[in-house]
Amino acid sequence: GLEFRRVLFRSGPSKARLYQGHYAGNMRMDVRKGAPRYSINEKLTGVQVGPLLKDADVFDKFSGQGNVSARLTARGLDVDDILNTVNGTAAFRLKNGRVKGLNLYKMVQDAKDAYAKAQGKPVKTKAQVNEEMEYAHTSGTLKIKNGVVSNRDLKMSGPYTRVTGKGTANLPRQRLDYRMQVTI
Repeated sequence: GLEFRRVLFRSGPSKARLYQGHYAGNMRMDVRKGAPRYSINEKLTGVQVGPLLKDADVFDKFSGQGNVSARLTARGLDVDDILNTVNGTAAFRLKNGRVKGLNLYKMVQDAKDAYAKAQGKPVKTKAQVNEEMEYAHTSGTLKIKNGVVSNRDLKMSGPYTRVTGKGTANLPRQRLDYRMQVTI
């Protein structure tokens, strides 16, 4: 195996044009004392996030343009150690996009129709709506402490819906506790 002693790796500051926007950031790995310590400071501005997420093999059902930033630290030799020690902040502000496979407006309308039908009220047949949700603006900030991600200010607005959200995601335990409020 490899043995690292008293080594500090730095990458950046770097700048680049990518996905019709700009990248600026730097990364660092410090193995001078004990377990490796990592830090990243990344900022994407005016980037098309759909192709970026698809190319990174993260998520292929999202589109939009905007800004994403992250300042994170962690330490450890394996994924579990890193997930348990990740700390920092992140933020996103996106515009003019879509989320494929999710249509909150249709979900609310279907729930209303099911309730009306259960009460014996007539329900009009509607034209099939695309299974995607458009948004004009989406924003939020994340605070991460020891692998627990907290968000208290998700905001999404579209032509038919307004969404707010808050909750937590525990990365080490793979648990999500999140509440969204949808206004039609």
